[in-house]
Amino acid sequence: MHIHRYPITARHKDHEFFLSDLNSFTRGTGVTQEIDPKAFLSDLTISLHCLDEESRSAVFTVTPPELDLTREPFLFVGQFRHATEVITMSFEDMHALAQRVPDHLGNLILIHSVGRCGSTLVSKAFESSATVGSLSEPDTFSQITEWRGGRVFPEPELQDLVNSCLRLATKPIVGASHPSPLHWAIKFRSQCIEIADWMAAAFPDARQLYLTREPLSWLGSAYRAFVPPELVHDIEFQQYVEDIICRMHPLAREFVTSDKPMDCAQVWLLSWIANRESQQRIEAAGVSFEKADYAEIKTDPESVMERLFAYAGVTVDAPEALKACLQRDSQTGSALARTEINTEHHRLPEADQTAAKRLLTTRGHLPVL
Repeated sequence: MHIHRYPITARHKDHEFFLSDLNSFTRGTGVTQEIDPKAFLSDLTISLHCLDEESRSAVFTVTPPELDLTREPFLFVGQFRHATEVITMSFEDMHALAQRVPDHLGNLILIHSVGRCGSTLVSKAFESSATVGSLSEPDTFSQITEWRGGRVFPEPELQDLVNSCLRLATKPIVGASHPSPLHWAIKFRSQCIEIADWMAAAFPDARQLYLTREPLSWLGSAYRAFVPPELVHDIEFQQYVEDIICRMHPLAREFVTSDKPMDCAQVWLLSWIANRESQQRIEAAGVSFEKADYAEIKTDPESVMERLFAYAGVTVDAPEALKACLQRDSQTGSALARTEINTEHHRLPEADQTAAKRLLTTRGHLPVL
């Protein structure tokens, strides 16, 4: 089994929340090494970062030994910011390596959501337990979602990637309190609901959570978080957002027109609608989800977490740590921290709210007006 190892000499993304990409790192001269799979898997500084379509390779990052990635608000952002080296290996070797991960995956907790609904808080709440390793948004699954929508590889191959990436997400990484936890809680970007069926098929004993939020409140939050005021009417930005959402959610393509891209508010709302309808479709096919809503998380987070812990088979072993976690801004240190989002001067325009109500009503997500 061979790897290619490169020092990172520079890094760049137009926005650090863009999908992870090998080309975000400028690499120095690399070396090719033969590895001992057991030693590779036990190296706590190595974690799976992304996949590279062109070279058909898995991309791992090496991060400092003092950095606990389980405590990062978003795993892929922490890897991008702090990685010192990049390691690549072929898909074939990645699959072989993944099969060597200890088979404890019956204890997986998979956290899906519409986004902007307390999912990061729930992820960090699971982290408060000494028996849980919690990862917030490993980005390989976001890529696989995009590849499924774009039919980049045949579906059986993508399903194999889901299986291997889930296994490798649970390899030991730096986390002083629990380097080898009993459970792994993995929180995904919202679009990954589109591959929740594959995750359930690969690991049918995993506990699936689904977190929701009322759509108009959600849209206002997403608009503040993801639509820069200076780019609201920028055609290139609108086209970029439309392209991304359409690659992730096939439903959105039904609303594309040839004359101009959709307004940002509409395309973001379509991502909420597609998310909910995909979850409903997957649930109707037999996948069971334990649900929680943003309103109840905001009103009584401790009761919600007690219920989610019980469903996941996790004991509340540190109630004070859990309580402290629920009182913090779980996204502190990221571009989505409360202090970073302008809540006063960038609100969803009234016309967009009216259009949103109309579309939601048409799709059956609001009572008929």
